[in-house]
Amino acid sequence: MATATATAKRRKQRTLSERVQDKQQRVALAKAELELKQLRAQKKAADIRMAALSTYQAASKQRTFRDWRAPDVSADAAIVNDSQTLIARARQMMRDDPYAQSIGRSFVRNVVGKGIHPTATACDLDGKPLEVFNKRANAEWYDWSRKKKLVDRERRRNIVKIQQWIVRELVAVGEALVIMSYEERSRGCGLVLQCVEAEQLDPYLFCGEDGRDVRGGVEVDEYGAPVAYHILTRHPNDLMGAGVDRWHRPDIRTPDSPDLRDSTEKAREVFGLQSIRVPAERVLHIYDPDRVRQTRGVSRLAAALVKLRDLGEFDYATLLKARAESCLGLVITTNGSTGGIGLEDPTNPNGKDVDGNDELAAQPLMVARLQKGEEVSTFTPATPGNTYEPFLKAQLRAIAAAAGVSYEQVARDFTAGTYSSQRQGMLEDRREFEPLQELVIDEFCIPVWEEFIHLRWLEGKLPAMGLAKNPELYQYATWRGQGWPWIDPLREGKGIETMLDLGLTAPQLEALTRGHDYNELANLNAQAEAIRAKARKAAGLKDAPADEPSSPNKPDTTSTAKPAPDTKPEAAASDVADAGDGADNVVEGAKLNGAQITAAKDVLSAVGAGDMASEVGYELLVAVGISEDRARRMIDDTKTFKPAHDEATETEAVPA
Repeated sequence: MATATATAKRRKQRTLSERVQDKQQRVALAKAELELKQLRAQKKAADIRMAALSTYQAASKQRTFRDWRAPDVSADAAIVNDSQTLIARARQMMRDDPYAQSIGRSFVRNVVGKGIHPTATACDLDGKPLEVFNKRANAEWYDWSRKKKLVDRERRRNIVKIQQWIVRELVAVGEALVIMSYEERSRGCGLVLQCVEAEQLDPYLFCGEDGRDVRGGVEVDEYGAPVAYHILTRHPNDLMGAGVDRWHRPDIRTPDSPDLRDSTEKAREVFGLQSIRVPAERVLHIYDPDRVRQTRGVSRLAAALVKLRDLGEFDYATLLKARAESCLGLVITTNGSTGGIGLEDPTNPNGKDVDGNDELAAQPLMVARLQKGEEVSTFTPATPGNTYEPFLKAQLRAIAAAAGVSYEQVARDFTAGTYSSQRQGMLEDRREFEPLQELVIDEFCIPVWEEFIHLRWLEGKLPAMGLAKNPELYQYATWRGQGWPWIDPLREGKGIETMLDLGLTAPQLEALTRGHDYNELANLNAQAEAIRAKARKAAGLKDAPADEPSSPNKPDTTSTAKPAPDTKPEAAASDVADAGDGADNVVEGAKLNGAQITAAKDVLSAVGAGDMASEVGYELLVAVGISEDRARRMIDDTKTFKPAHDEATETEAVPA
């Protein structure tokens, strides 16, 4: 026993080296604590110094601002790390949320609409238009761009559908990618486009060829310019297939070669997916960078996603509450021991939920018998209440502002506001849509057009002897989008006429604004005039005089005794006044405002004076918001109206 005790004491005794080591550790710990205290003191002094030097309130270091943490990172560091989550949430909102869907559709119908189309304007070195080449190029583009089996690798979209898809992607995820390839064909241009979603950019690669950075699937050089794109051949979360897609990628510049694949386009396997490297000159990456060195795009809904989700949850909760409050009934309290019949759920006869709690099913107009001693107080539905609509509108205005459109575009609510305010809102929306339209033209339409012209020339289908030497002369084109409609056609038409007289605009520009090609309009007008001349000749009528009056201000030189009709027919004018009495809103099918009434009266005056054709007047009346039946009746009344003094003063017209 004594021996064991002595052995234990010897074990408890520490050696000299151990004691020295313990002392060194204590000294190091004390030194570390001292350094930490010094660092804290230095930080506190720095904070005091920064607070004293701070001049902007938003940069204040006061206690109330300490919870405001704003990461100071580069554009790619802020975007690439959150891109997958942002894209997934934005797509989910575009699927499920009606207002997010409305935002996307408003951009598509206003930026692209029926499509953005080119008109070839190639010219020689002297600036003379190449008429033969332009006509042929327009015909070739028309034939190719409208056939989805020629345009799209998936054979699902023509060129307009791809434009619409691009705008929809810009709203949802902030970027769209299109790969240009070549496919040898016996008929039609071999240019083929392949749409790629942003999720297909390889997120697992960080170093590319020659040690270059790969940022979110985009390989960039030392200046941040894209060199290549590393793309997964299928969506990483595509669960509908089991195989690995292997793309066949002939080089776009050599249509006579079956397959010239770049040696750097080597595929690699990534979690069962194939990732390929596509040179940047073959990829159209359409996005609008906000910062320097920004490699990827950001969803237009990024700033609105939280509000969209919260508003959706609030709206759903309000709806459930309103449904519950609408289930009013009569509750009878009895002295018996049975009850619960009226609240029994036929789909849940046990009356218990998954946790074993009592579950009652409220039903409209139900009559319930409660257990003995139980009672329910009556209630009056108070949902949604008078505050629901103002709150909803306030939230939608914030969402619309974040997305860059007006509240009316998001909610499709045009009942509020005057004519002037709604016109101002429409003009502001137009200023938002036009830059995005220019982005689509610059980043997608023009590169595709240039490749199309080049390849069609290589295929021997375009007569361009000097294209190899001066290709830019043959690639000029004028792009026109969907026209912007007029709110008040008569007044805006007169305003444009005045601007033309002052030299502040040109017919070509105004035609483009309306979505038309001026040359096509001129040809159509010439054809229409030829048809009218032929009809007059067949009817034995003389040609219209060159100085035929075109407005009420020009005298009629063909008659000296014909009295001017009453330019303000009371029957039609009163009809217009009735249509617009008290109107202050611009809504289809609603009353007219003062500007529309004035425009309608001017149209009727011109028709009554014989200065405007009846059909033209009819179209203008419909354009300013008058129903078709009423417009037709007003035109007929104007044409048949004759003042009483006309019968006494009417004389035969004297030939000029």
